[in-house]
Amino acid sequence: MSWVHTLQTELEKLYDWLENNTHTDKILPEVEQLKENLHENKTILIAGEFNSGKSTFINALLQEEKLSVDIVPATAVLTKLTYGEHTTLYGYYKNGAKAHFSIEDLPSLSSEKQGDLTTIRNQLSYIELQLPNPLLKNLTIIDSPGLNSGHEHHEMVTKTNLNQADVAFWLFHYQHTGTEQETHNIKMLQEYNIPTYGIINAIDLHNEEEEELEDFIDFNMRRLQSFFTHVIGVSAKEALDAKINGDEELLYYSNWERIDTLINSIINDHTLKKESMYKKYINLLSHLYQELLQQKDTLKTNYYENIVENFMLRDYPYIEEFYVNTLERKKQLENEVHGLRKQLPSSPIQSYDYLEEMYNFIASYSRATKVNLLYLETQQKNLYLFSSLLKDLNKSIRKYNKQMLKNKERKKYIEIKWNDLNNRKWPEKSDIKHFIDEQLQYNKKIGGQDSDYERINSKKKELRKYLISIRENNNSQLQKLIQHYHNNLNSLYYEYYNTLASHISNNDIHNVNSIKNIEIFYEDLQKLLRILEIPDTHIQQASSYKKLENIYQCINNVYKPNSPLSSFVKYYEKYFNIQLTSLSNDSPIVEISQTHFLETIEEPLEKMDYQTDELYNKKDRIEKIIIGSVVWFIIISFWILTIIMALLDI
Repeated sequence: MSWVHTLQTELEKLYDWLENNTHTDKILPEVEQLKENLHENKTILIAGEFNSGKSTFINALLQEEKLSVDIVPATAVLTKLTYGEHTTLYGYYKNGAKAHFSIEDLPSLSSEKQGDLTTIRNQLSYIELQLPNPLLKNLTIIDSPGLNSGHEHHEMVTKTNLNQADVAFWLFHYQHTGTEQETHNIKMLQEYNIPTYGIINAIDLHNEEEEELEDFIDFNMRRLQSFFTHVIGVSAKEALDAKINGDEELLYYSNWERIDTLINSIINDHTLKKESMYKKYINLLSHLYQELLQQKDTLKTNYYENIVENFMLRDYPYIEEFYVNTLERKKQLENEVHGLRKQLPSSPIQSYDYLEEMYNFIASYSRATKVNLLYLETQQKNLYLFSSLLKDLNKSIRKYNKQMLKNKERKKYIEIKWNDLNNRKWPEKSDIKHFIDEQLQYNKKIGGQDSDYERINSKKKELRKYLISIRENNNSQLQKLIQHYHNNLNSLYYEYYNTLASHISNNDIHNVNSIKNIEIFYEDLQKLLRILEIPDTHIQQASSYKKLENIYQCINNVYKPNSPLSSFVKYYEKYFNIQLTSLSNDSPIVEISQTHFLETIEEPLEKMDYQTDELYNKKDRIEKIIIGSVVWFIIISFWILTIIMALLDI
């Protein structure tokens, strides 16, 4: 059986019971409304003051302009946007009647502009605009009238329909955020337990030169943190233009991505509707509780009053003192644990001094609690070995880096010399030989430094082992300390409840539930409240589950406001609802950075392998060219001389 079917069944039973009870018939419309909401989509209420941009905001959600935007109050009648295969407009009258209107009538029906439909508009409870928009397949959107528009009925319409919303978006205009009137109206949403998100609209008007936008949002978040868990700044106008025109850059600057993400999370939150319905159900029961407070009925109290009076005179003073002492002991244990957790670093430890400080901190708690004192000796030894190795390793790294610096300078010198030799037209063989010798010496030193680098890395691995051991010892000891405090709390818990139970049973008042079964109509309400006993883990984990139990208690105590039984029930709940196991079971973990303890080590240089054979070949080629040139010069000279001599003889 689904929770929807269960809740609907119980609402129908409550409706039947209310019809037979004339003193609570004003609750009937709420039950009827809740039954309708049970089968509707998740509903988002868009609320805010006049001219905060609600209609533009909704148009941006729909990615199309459907609602009118004007300088006059644009939304005069509450407008519900739902999904439909075709664009259709319906009006729902205050007397329960429903009428179909032309879509052209939407501006006249939804705004305060005077016209032919003004009289009809004043008779409407709300209008429904059905659109073939994919967003509305999963969500219903309610556009509420502006609450500072100057029209009193706007606020009345919004308040009347608040209970339809599962989530509310409160829109502020950028230029007047969080006014006194706005905070008053936001509190109204809180009274209905509606999750509300703060939206600061029109951030495109912000001047970044005067103040960073992020600082402006953070400032307003601090101002409004008692009302909202999230405050988002957007420009609905820019978002709408961007989505219509496909302008990704404008969409980015509008910050609309935050809204899309929020909408998707609401759509994909499978517990939201259930949580919302139970909150509305709690509101309904709260109203019922207020009605029941007005009813007085005869209670069979004589037997229980005598027992309770004896208990209050004889046992109550001792139990009250025992209760106070127990709470003080509980608070002391919690403060010690909170103090331990609070002083733990939130980021990895990056220095040896902080490592020693963390050891001293954990050691002080260990000595005070006498928990695993072996930790002191073991961890102190690890720290000593780690410190010695760390100093030795950093010394080796500094020596290695110093030699590396020299090698780099030598390498640079050899590279310059190579370029010089390579650029010469006729390099000397002695220079080439000298270059080869220097390159061999450099490579020999590099080879030795490679082995130094490997030795340092080997020591680094050993150092990491010590760090891991130190971290594991710290976290193991912290876990044992936390467990120690949990054990003390459990002992306190059993001591307290055993003592309390013995005093209750001695006075024959341990059947306190019998006091709550006096109400005439309790049997009918009991069927409804059994929904709390359904093994639904989602509801039991939700915040509304405890509130449902609380309102259940209120309804059951309605007939005892002035009776000594009420005082007893109050004390009984006070004593038996003490939470002694409120500490978190999460074991604290202190991380240690493995990269910040050691000095930076230079990477090894590569060997140099300049090929000098080409230089020798170059010199040989040049020598051959010169010798050849000289021989040809002699031959040509001899030939010319021979010709000259022959001419002279002629």
